[in-house]
Amino acid sequence: ISPSMRSTLFGWVTSAHYELILGPATLHLTFSIIDRYCALEFVNAQELRLLGAASLMMAAKYEETVTHPVRTYLRVCGMVYQRHELLGMEKRVLERLQYRLTVPTTYTFIAYAIREANGTSAQLKRARRYAEIALRDHTTLAHLPSEIASAAVYL
Repeated sequence: ISPSMRSTLFGWVTSAHYELILGPATLHLTFSIIDRYCALEFVNAQELRLLGAASLMMAAKYEETVTHPVRTYLRVCGMVYQRHELLGMEKRVLERLQYRLTVPTTYTFIAYAIREANGTSAQLKRARRYAEIALRDHTTLAHLPSEIASAAVYL
C-alpha cells in the first residue's frame, strides 16, 4: 500500500484501538500483521479498512484477556462490511501469513531493553511513545523492530 494509504489506515486503526480500550501491544501486533500481509498481497483501497479491522481483531484475540465480539468490529467499521466479509479477511490473512501471528514487535523489544538497562517506568513510557510515533512512519518499515526499539530507548 502507498504511504498515504498506510497513514490513513494508521489513523483509523489507532482510533478504533482507543475506542475499544485495547492495550499498546495489540496496536503494535496489529500493524505487524498489516505490514506483513501487505508485503505479500495487494490490498485495494476498498478493502483497507476491512484489513485493519480483521488485523485488529486478530491481534486483540492474541494479546487481550477479554475480546470483543465480531459485531463490535463491524460497528467500528461503520457497518459497511458484513460478518462473513470480516471473517473471510481474517481467514485470508491467517492463511497468507501461515498462521504466524507471533513475532517480536518493537513493543516487546522495548520492554526487554528497558528491563536489561534497569530503566525507570518513565523511560519505558517515553520509549513506548516514541515507538508508537514510529508506527505511523512508512519509512520505518525498512528497519527491524529491534532497531526501532533501540532508537526509542536511546532517545
